[in-house]
Amino acid sequence: MKHEQAKRKMNKMNILFILGTPIISAISVAYMIFENTMRLETLMLAFILAVFTGLSITVGYHRLLSHRTFEATWPVRLFLLIFGAASFQNSVKYWCSYHRDHHVFVDQESDPYNIKKGFFHAHMGWIFYKHPENKSFDNILDLLQDPLVRFQDRYYYSIAIFFGLLLPMGIAALWGDVWGGFFIAGITRIVFNHHCTFFINSIAHFVGRQPYSDKNTSRDSWLMAFFTYGEGYHNFHHAFQADYRNGYRVYHWDPGKWSITLLKWIGLVKNLRFIPKEKIVIAKIRMQEQKLLEKIESGKINTTKVTENLVTNTRQKIEEAYVLFQELKAEYKKLKKLKVDSVKEQIATLKEEIRKTKRMLKKAHNSWASLCLAVS
Repeated sequence: MKHEQAKRKMNKMNILFILGTPIISAISVAYMIFENTMRLETLMLAFILAVFTGLSITVGYHRLLSHRTFEATWPVRLFLLIFGAASFQNSVKYWCSYHRDHHVFVDQESDPYNIKKGFFHAHMGWIFYKHPENKSFDNILDLLQDPLVRFQDRYYYSIAIFFGLLLPMGIAALWGDVWGGFFIAGITRIVFNHHCTFFINSIAHFVGRQPYSDKNTSRDSWLMAFFTYGEGYHNFHHAFQADYRNGYRVYHWDPGKWSITLLKWIGLVKNLRFIPKEKIVIAKIRMQEQKLLEKIESGKINTTKVTENLVTNTRQKIEEAYVLFQELKAEYKKLKKLKVDSVKEQIATLKEEIRKTKRMLKKAHNSWASLCLAVS
């Protein structure tokens, strides 16, 4: 489906909201600071609601519904849909449809927030247009089977206004700060969440590293991950969009991943999908291989010992070792399930083969690291 902007009308309501809310936020914050009326309780409320709505976008709209990377019980889905609406980023029906278009047509004309149309367009300019008259939802037919998704879409504005504005006003009224609830926990929090999400469409396709693929403009940035609940590992996400994680390493800042893991521990979500480590490692090595070969071809290598054949053969040895390792592990698990004495000898032999393969892998990785070091 092509998003032909030239034929689309401007959405005045969206323009007014997207441009007006930051101005209202700036004025209200400046006024409260000047008048010394800013309440700590209200700031804490704004932070909590920012986390609820931000995680509802990344965990709910994005990882659960756009990519179906795990399954969730209805109370979890309801929570994510309610506070996803409170972020004022449209109903999940539109959000997910556009996001799936983005992945299918990334960097092409039909990409709704195509970075090649300019930073501003990708960041928020695309929202300034009304939905195409021929907008199709064929790419989210699975979501439309969910009655909660249909409910949220039908009553989106009511849910957004109540939970995004009236609720913070009501809570802040408990300590006598109704307008702080509106301007700080409501408007300012909405602006913050807006641009955290917008950063992924713009900065995460503009600044950062591409360790897994350069087939599109997506990039990894730990700094963006910090501000976007873990979504900043965007090159990883585009390479492995079926993974419930964005930061796959333990030390990667990814509150979205941690939230999903916590929900799994308490039994509220299940069937978490993730990409095996070896596939991630191989993708990374292939990108490194590509860069090494480019250096060799351009004559930037300072040593004659590193050749194209050496680079390719070393990478192939790693991949072959991983394939063998997975085959042996699968056979080992199969035999272990039998639980009979007759296979004990085979299991012992497999264990030894697995240990040998691990040593082979370590040796291949060391050779690869030496190659990379030699041309750095």
